[in-house]
Amino acid sequence: FKIRLFCGISLLFCACLWTNVKALEYCNVETVIVFRSMSPIAVAIADYLFLGQALPSGRSWLALLTIVLGAVLYVMTDDGFVIDAYMW
Repeated sequence: FKIRLFCGISLLFCACLWTNVKALEYCNVETVIVFRSMSPIAVAIADYLFLGQALPSGRSWLALLTIVLGAVLYVMTDDGFVIDAYMW
């Protein structure tokens, strides 16, 4: 019975691995790392919407927006920009 509790988490982990591999087919490791670093933004919003948690503080939002700014600057200077790579 306990194993069923972890099946969803295991499937989600496998999905994350699969999307990482698919992304690496189109772009380099640095690009994947930069875009995966933006996942805390989605987690903060999902925590608020689905778990009723408080939104991050102003300082935290500033840090999250700094991450987004860094990702935008990275995309602007990426010589191998391919839109398919960023969809994964």
